[in-house]
Amino acid sequence: MAVHNALSCPKTGESDTTHLGYLISVREVALHVSRLDDIACDIKIKAEKLADKGNVLYHFTVMAANCVLLEGRAALLLGVNKPAAEPFLQSPLTTLE
Repeated sequence: MAVHNALSCPKTGESDTTHLGYLISVREVALHVSRLDDIACDIKIKAEKLADKGNVLYHFTVMAANCVLLEGRAALLLGVNKPAAEPFLQSPLTTLE
């Protein structure tokens, strides 16, 4: 979804050409296997954009050998103001005292 957003966003002329966004929800997730780290073959991820009005809604599927491993929906909030989001973009480990 992040790759799709980066490829589909128009160039702004600024050094940072992608729009900032947040993953705001993941719903109806179905895990069809007990683990993903022991899958021996290549894993493919498909994301289909369902809606794009302020927020972006995707349906995603994680597959291996034509078997669905994981599927669900994810909502993204795009167009976040970079200066306002700057404190949240730092690594959590750098802000700990």
